[in-house]
Amino acid sequence: MGLLKRLFGGDAAHRKAFRQLKRELSHARIDLYRIKHDLIQTGIAKLLYDVYKLTYPFKQVITLDSSTKRFLPSFDEGFVLSYHDEAEIELYNKLTEEYIKKLVTKYGVKKTTQYIEKLVKEYFDQFDTEKAKQINIVYTNFLGFVRFAKFDFYPILREFDPDLEEGNFIKKPSFGPAEGSFLRNDLLKLHKALYSFEVDKNLDEGMDIFKKVKNFEPISRNNFNKLKNLISTLQKNNYISLIIRAIDRNPAPIPADRVEQVNVMKSFSHKRRGDVYAFLSSIKNKIKEDSVSSLVSQLFSEEPLKRVKNYNEQKNDQFKNLGLPVYEYVGPLNYVKAFITDKYKVYINDVINELIVSGIFINKEVLNDLSNSYYALNSHLKQITEFDNELDTEGSHSRTIKRLLYTVKKDTNSRNILEKSITMINTKAKILIDEEVMNIKQMAICLKNVLEDYKKKTPAIISNIKKLRMNNNAQFIEELLKAYKDIYLFLKLMGNFISLNVSHSEIEKQKFTIKE
Repeated sequence: MGLLKRLFGGDAAHRKAFRQLKRELSHARIDLYRIKHDLIQTGIAKLLYDVYKLTYPFKQVITLDSSTKRFLPSFDEGFVLSYHDEAEIELYNKLTEEYIKKLVTKYGVKKTTQYIEKLVKEYFDQFDTEKAKQINIVYTNFLGFVRFAKFDFYPILREFDPDLEEGNFIKKPSFGPAEGSFLRNDLLKLHKALYSFEVDKNLDEGMDIFKKVKNFEPISRNNFNKLKNLISTLQKNNYISLIIRAIDRNPAPIPADRVEQVNVMKSFSHKRRGDVYAFLSSIKNKIKEDSVSSLVSQLFSEEPLKRVKNYNEQKNDQFKNLGLPVYEYVGPLNYVKAFITDKYKVYINDVINELIVSGIFINKEVLNDLSNSYYALNSHLKQITEFDNELDTEGSHSRTIKRLLYTVKKDTNSRNILEKSITMINTKAKILIDEEVMNIKQMAICLKNVLEDYKKKTPAIISNIKKLRMNNNAQFIEELLKAYKDIYLFLKLMGNFISLNVSHSEIEKQKFTIKE
């Protein structure tokens, strides 16, 4: 009675609860704890050692993500795939990079994208709510088991036998009682891991799937059954809970944490969709790169990407390091300047000027469109040069950017101003590109109409088209045709970066945002 009063005071209810705790300890099948001496007895050490031996292989062969304590994505995928029937496997195999490449080659990017989007929907519609629920239940339960199997039993067991060597199962351990207070926290962690899964048919199913996915057994069937019996013994008899309660002198049972179900189907779906669209994006980018490379080689004999000096990728490297927006139109703006200098100024403007000056236009609308695009394009190189000069070391934009870059890491206001400045510069670059494309496209339409009209017995656009340059008329038409072909290639090149359907009103809207 004296011990009861020291531990629980004089309260009758507490003394009754303590007697109940003592009864539970005495009714346990093994000697667990000596309250008088605060010692955990060797019976639990022997049980845990048997679990330790049987689970030790799992530590060597099963890898969990260090941060999430989840299986690796490759295993998750294999786990879900193990539930696929033949029809689902067939759909899955169509959502691969190799299959998508074949479709793109045969049907093009647009049709392939539409088809793949339908295929993705059809594929994930195969998994109804009940099937997805069962997959998640088995996965979550097996994950809980693996986390338990990878639990570090060694520090606990070493308190019962200081000479115990980790992983050495040849030398028989010599266990003695261990001080309860030293092991309380480790036992709480073990208690949590122990009740994070059920020893039932779902565990068997999870183990079978693991063997199928990994193509090996981490534990023999006989040893697995032994392990399940040991775990069931620990769970059903609440041995770990009883010891912790005895250490704490706490008569109340220790609740098991609620197991949060892992939605492996959701993560699998997210990854699979991401992979498929990444495949499509990769293929699109490759097609774009190949298209750009081919068109550039056809159009330019010299490197076109270094024509604009100050609106460049070197600046982008600096912006990226500071988490700032970048110059978005470096490539296309260089191509625009290269086309003006290498093609338009070299011969296109001359042949168009000759056509405007010498041609007798019956169709005044074509003359007006051709003249407008011609005069607009003649001033375009100057506009690009002025834009680039503003970004020179002495230019207004450059001075602002240079000043703000020194303070952007510390000053939020500097960052906001800098982001707005870069955005404004990008808008100016986009306007220059859009204006070039709009005008050169208009010129191409006019040239196409003139060249088609030339084939007619009686031309309806330019009455003297067949007499221009007299005896050298065929050469003149060839020059017009060459100009049209070069413009066509240029527009095709620019179509990889911007819309070719830009209108005058859209350009004016962009200019208005800069004024604001």
